[in-house]
Amino acid sequence: REATHIYISSLCFTREMMERLANKIIQNTKKKSSNNTSNQPSLECIATLQVSNTLEEKFGRPRMEWIEMSWTKARGQGCPVYFYDVKK
Repeated sequence: REATHIYISSLCFTREMMERLANKIIQNTKKKSSNNTSNQPSLECIATLQVSNTLEEKFGRPRMEWIEMSWTKARGQGCPVYFYDVKK
C-alpha cells in the first residue's frame, strides 16, 4: 500500500536532513506514480513541523495551522504545522 498522508516530526531536524528527506519523498512519489495504473500518486498531503524549501518548490506554499502538541499543552498555544497539498 502507498501512503496517502505523511507526518514528519521534524522539530529537531537540521535543514540538510529536512531537505534530504523531502527529496526522498518527492523521488519516491514520482516512482510510485509511474507504476500506478491511474497515473496519479496516492500521496495527498505532507505535514511537517518546519518549512521545507524543497517541498515548497515542488508543491507550493504550505498552509500553516497551530496544532496542540504534548509539549505545548501547558501554554495552550500549540505548534505551527505546515501542510503541503500534493494533490490539488
